[in-house]
Amino acid sequence: MAKRVMLTLEDDTHALLTELSILQGIPVATLIRGFMEAQVPAVEAMVKALTELNQGRNPADVETDYLGKMTKSVLDEIRKG
Repeated sequence: MAKRVMLTLEDDTHALLTELSILQGIPVATLIRGFMEAQVPAVEAMVKALTELNQGRNPADVETDYLGKMTKSVLDEIRKG
């Protein structure tokens, strides 16, 4: 199920996103939703890292795992495209 959220943007950010949405022929909300969905792996990695830090895991180990996940995510995207 999808959820709606209120989002306030700076004028210049909104103008930039509006320009991009016009160029792509899609609504601004669709553009932003796509950006957010593309960031899900990064957000999941951040949640995991912060949870582990809050549980007292060694920060160096958390950082190593986080950077590994982010590197894999970037490489996966490069290989797709």
